[in-house]
Amino acid sequence: VSRPFSVLKSSIEITKMRLLTHNLLTSQQSASDSEACFTLEAREVQVRDSPLRPDFIRRLFPTLHWGSLRQAAAAVDVQLPEEVGDELLRDEAFLQAIHHVLFDIHVLEGDLICAETGRRFPIANGIANMRLETEDDGDDQGSQSMAVAADDG
Repeated sequence: VSRPFSVLKSSIEITKMRLLTHNLLTSQQSASDSEACFTLEAREVQVRDSPLRPDFIRRLFPTLHWGSLRQAAAAVDVQLPEEVGDELLRDEAFLQAIHHVLFDIHVLEGDLICAETGRRFPIANGIANMRLETEDDGDDQGSQSMAVAADDG
């Protein structure tokens, strides 16, 4: 049975930006394909607990940019160790802490700051506005936009 989009839309809870989303972002202004991370400044966060999936966290862990995650966690008052060895990846308490940081903390208000350019991208109502406007153009033809909302993790 097919339902109209408006009915489906009203039944979907919108998830706000998570620290996982922040960790996966790269700068559109980057001149190279290197790690072009964003610094996070969070003004308002919401914590919503979700079930731990330890095997998923272990598989996800190698793809994370640890330095960026540590900075984002510190921005929401969570301290993570400088380095992580194999023994921590077997520790359920550590996996729970990483899961909490990546999936349970939702950034509602704040800024993402490009490490390369210093450009600030506001986060409002849990959505990062990644709109780039070229200073040389007076019109919207030279602008790009990319809204980063929630991931379905």
